Amino acid sequence: MQLVIDKRTPYEDKLRKGSAFFEAFLSMPFTSQQFLSILTQTPSDVVPITLACAIWSLTRTSSKPALLEPLLTKLKSLLESEEITNLKIPTQNGLEPFCNMFRMTLSEIVSNYRHTYPGTVRKDTIFVSLDDGSSQVHPMLRSSFLVAAIRKVGLMPNWTWYYMTLEGLQICDYEIPKGKDIQEVAAISAIVLFATLGAHQNATLLGCEPKTYQSVLDALKGLKERGVIHYKPAVALLEVRLIFVWCTVRG
Repeated sequence: MQLVIDKRTPYEDKLRKGSAFFEAFLSMPFTSQQFLSILTQTPSDVVPITLACAIWSLTRTSSKPALLEPLLTKLKSLLESEEITNLKIPTQNGLEPFCNMFRMTLSEIVSNYRHTYPGTVRKDTIFVSLDDGSSQVHPMLRSSFLVAAIRKVGLMPNWTWYYMTLEGLQICDYEIPKGKDIQEVAAISAIVLFATLGAHQNATLLGCEPKTYQSVLDALKGLKERGVIHYKPAVALLEVRLIFVWCTVRG
């Protein structure tokens, strides 16, 4: 496969074409040399941006999140190779490091679209049925899956998405989701992140005092007592985290 970008094509069309190309490319087995060839033979600022868009798109269906961890592990290795760390892309502001543009764009995508609901009547369900018969995962959950995978494989340094966890656990004083269903979506998103970050990091990031394991335990207990989460796999995950943190608190 080869990505061909016509300089005369409108920018939005370039983005659509590039994103579709990388989504198809990343969904199939590929070699390091194939990946490097695409990046080096297509010197355009569209490439790092559309690569980031494609990764976000891969979280769209309920089956794709499971593919994220091995894919991001492979990408991490490639992005750390000398060929890519030294690769610079021509932009309006001059040459920019490819890795910086990719990471910045992926961060912006997750931040900007975490609350962008699918274009349906129901905006608060975990899974939304699409016209083609497939299902789409709620954007907030897509964000949590992606952030969890990124942090687990160490693709990027710490980002500032921790408020997603606070919002879901409903222990902050701002942006608490309104409505029972959307609270469940936010809570599941928080539990997914919590299961990845662990109690220690969450305790240090909470917006309340004292910032201890007990704070995390109290927040998780609150979710259980209010019955916010009904989706069975998420209920089971909540129970596991409660037991883990309770044992940690008890020493």
